[in-house]
Amino acid sequence: MPTKEIRLFLADDHPILRDGIKELLNTEKDIIIVGEANNGIEVLERLSDANANVLLLDIDMPLKRGIEIITELSGNFPEVNVLVFTMHENDQYANQMMKDGAKGYILKSARKEILIHAIRTVALGDTYLSNEIANRLFSGLNINKKVPQYPDIPLTNREIEVLKLVANSLSNQEIASSLFISIKTVATHRKNIMQKLNLHNAVALTRYAVIKKLIN
Repeated sequence: MPTKEIRLFLADDHPILRDGIKELLNTEKDIIIVGEANNGIEVLERLSDANANVLLLDIDMPLKRGIEIITELSGNFPEVNVLVFTMHENDQYANQMMKDGAKGYILKSARKEILIHAIRTVALGDTYLSNEIANRLFSGLNINKKVPQYPDIPLTNREIEVLKLVANSLSNQEIASSLFISIKTVATHRKNIMQKLNLHNAVALTRYAVIKKLIN
């Protein structure tokens, strides 16, 4: 997880939801809310002054929709990593948003821990996909992508346990608590797994786990 400051901009047309997110994040020392917007026009107007590095963006924004905002951001604010935050469990939406430059796609039904994990993931420049979407896309339901053929590389029983939990979007802290091991040990297992499989982020590990039928 990043140790640098995450400067988060909230874009959603529901003030109650924005207030709820601020309340959820107020104990996270590395995440600072630097701005918020009620519609798509405000997002583009206020981002330049906010100096944000992560934008939590709803798809269904008034005046200018999320897909339009992402397209404009890629040229004007390349330093801002976009995490789409939506109620739409829709593979086509997710696929299009990621193609257009979003770094992540998470559902509004996600638990607090998953949202925080997703924010920190995209802050690093890595990709995050809601598990519900990732499982379908990585199972080959996205016909535009060829399903990779992975070699059979042996993992230890503990590595398989860790891999399954990573693929289910658990953070290192949650994995450590679940397996009764230290966070440092979890990090070591993740590093070893990625080296063995030649995979470099949680999305790639999730894809591997789905294709190898380690998770449903």
